[in-house]
Amino acid sequence: MIIIRLMGGLGNQMFQYAFGRYLSLKNKTELKFDIAWFPKSNYNRKYMLNIFNIDEKFANDSEINTLKYKIQLSYIINLLKKIRKDNILFKKSYFNEKSFNYNPYLAETTLNDAYLDGYWQSEKYFIDIKDIIKKDFTIKIKPDKKIIKILNEIKRENSVSIHVRRGDYIIDTHTNAYHGVCPLEYYQKAVRIIKEKIKNPVYYIFSDDPEWVKNKLKLDIKYKTFEGNNDFDDFRLMQNCKHHITANSSFSWWSAWLSEFEHKIVICPSKWFNSSINTSDLIPGKWIKI
Repeated sequence: MIIIRLMGGLGNQMFQYAFGRYLSLKNKTELKFDIAWFPKSNYNRKYMLNIFNIDEKFANDSEINTLKYKIQLSYIINLLKKIRKDNILFKKSYFNEKSFNYNPYLAETTLNDAYLDGYWQSEKYFIDIKDIIKKDFTIKIKPDKKIIKILNEIKRENSVSIHVRRGDYIIDTHTNAYHGVCPLEYYQKAVRIIKEKIKNPVYYIFSDDPEWVKNKLKLDIKYKTFEGNNDFDDFRLMQNCKHHITANSSFSWWSAWLSEFEHKIVICPSKWFNSSINTSDLIPGKWIKI
């Protein structure tokens, strides 16, 4: 059994699910979720993967505790035959993400039973099953007439999504210190690149702070904004745009990654965090970092 600890917003949960899904398929075992983080969260987050066409299974306390502290005897046997590179005598089934970088050892090791605690923010953890992940992350809630009309427009045009993430990135002191927000100059430069590469682009701006967008986001373009949509409707609309200017946000990362437009241009910030965290494994190779 693979148990994945889910935490954070929708985009974070998607990364966590995707890695757990990969390991469960690779090792031919079931995947279950630990969602105990959400009622204890200070950020008013909630479990959101139920908007997708996934197979939901939730781990109980007994299963969670068993995997957190279980000793894998098979590992000890293998260790006696050959000293493994991690040089650990007793290997638990509990795996905590130690750094932001992709961990090939964890992804490639046989893990019949594992509890995974981390964010796992790299497509390298699930790129081998990308078609399965894209199918899993189809939204099962049908769009209403208003959303269908916008979707049809987006699909006809050279549509460009622009994601402006503020919200808790501004309000919460700790989150602001850790993440920061993309400056106006980032969006201005991204728009200039789009103008050079795309004929007649049509811009759609998505933000959790529409008032700031109206008053402060000074871009030399005409654009459309939306208010009052559910998160999953914004996500659906962003995903269906042909090109993308992301924020330093896993929400817009996933909407761009899931986009099926063959010749999509994705522009993202080279600085994802305020700190010096190495995000080289986070950004797909074809995306434009500025």
